[in-house]
Amino acid sequence: MKGASLIAPLGVRIPEDLKEKIQAQAKENGRSTNAEIVQILESSFSKLDEGENNRSNETSGHYQYLLSMKDEIIEAQKETISHMENTINSLSEHINILKDHVEFLKNKYK
Repeated sequence: MKGASLIAPLGVRIPEDLKEKIQAQAKENGRSTNAEIVQILESSFSKLDEGENNRSNETSGHYQYLLSMKDEIIEAQKETISHMENTINSLSEHINILKDHVEFLKNKYK
């Protein structure tokens, strides 16, 4: 094995039945027991990475949805504000008309 001197040995206690399963799988895959264990471990980490990527993608999708909802809410609020401004302007006009009418009546019935 290339670079074997750079690899730290790791003593692991494995139950006999698990050891037999690993040895059988190693033989089936044409690998040494050590290579099979390394492959199993690497595979388990890549599955964890895939799961993390899936969660990240799902989270990103949720954020995109929330951002689009935020934009829709802002637009709806802008429309509401515009309608309220129109209502205020209309009410102000009515108030001015009523003030003029009150002045007229005051002057008429003095």
